[in-house]
Amino acid sequence: AYQGIVEHAKLKKGETVLILGGSSSVGMFAVQFAHALGARVVATTSSRNAEFVKSLGADQTIDYTTEKWVDVLDEHSVDAIFDCGMEASAWNDGAQLKLKKETGRFVTIQPVQTPAKESQFGAQLIGFFQVYPSAELLDVITKQIESGDVVPVVDTVYPFESALDAFEKLRGGHTRGKLVVHVQQ
Repeated sequence: AYQGIVEHAKLKKGETVLILGGSSSVGMFAVQFAHALGARVVATTSSRNAEFVKSLGADQTIDYTTEKWVDVLDEHSVDAIFDCGMEASAWNDGAQLKLKKETGRFVTIQPVQTPAKESQFGAQLIGFFQVYPSAELLDVITKQIESGDVVPVVDTVYPFESALDAFEKLRGGHTRGKLVVHVQQ
């Protein structure tokens, strides 16, 4: 999430970012990193998670179960879109109309639907990226967690004996944060 928001989207204070999948594991961190930068954060999520995502720093949520972000946002009103793996077709299906002309950036953690349309408005398809390990980056994120700017969200902690229960919950989807299996030392 940090690499996508800060390094690839190059989000700055005062800019607006749309996070597709604000209540996903990556999305929860993306919302917090963007908020900590001083950006205006708009995130898609279900109504069930809207208040939760706002508590993480989203200024506005869009309930993807009842409305489409393409229909809600004004044209060319967003500086960056960060797709947390929710909409492979987002670049072709409206992102270019919502991104600011010439300066808008689209970043995703999954491959973009092909063929990817060329932007008529000069928006940049930064596209799919893979996370790379970095001790320096880990230090930056650790400092944000220690300062309270970013909070890791844990859904449930399971004892090791209940690891299969954790796996079943994960398979069912709709967790709110990470599932932790505690292993005795």
